[in-house]
Amino acid sequence: MTDRRIIVSVLLAACLLWLGFGYARTWKRGNVLVVNVKGVDVERVPLARGAGRTTKTVGGLIGRSTFEVEDGRVRMVSSDCPDKVCIRMGWVERQGQAIVCLPNRVVLKVEPE
Repeated sequence: MTDRRIIVSVLLAACLLWLGFGYARTWKRGNVLVVNVKGVDVERVPLARGAGRTTKTVGGLIGRSTFEVEDGRVRMVSSDCPDKVCIRMGWVERQGQAIVCLPNRVVLKVEPE
């Protein structure tokens, strides 16, 4: 019975360490904004907190799209698309979130660094 407890304790400790190191690695890594225009990744912008505000403009299929990066998050500020759905999406900051301007074929996606 004692041998089983030791084995279970060692396995449990190993699992906890493995999970802890995995969490620590993702915690240290930041996010990056991937700017995709017409199906091609054109830029990668670090999403660092406290880095100030940056505004950039890219040319899409039907015109220009302007986005703003601030404090680890991004939003679309203006676009030449007709419906402005991309602007109404607001701020995104978590991995996997994206802002899509379909008529202009501009995608702003948050990915791990």
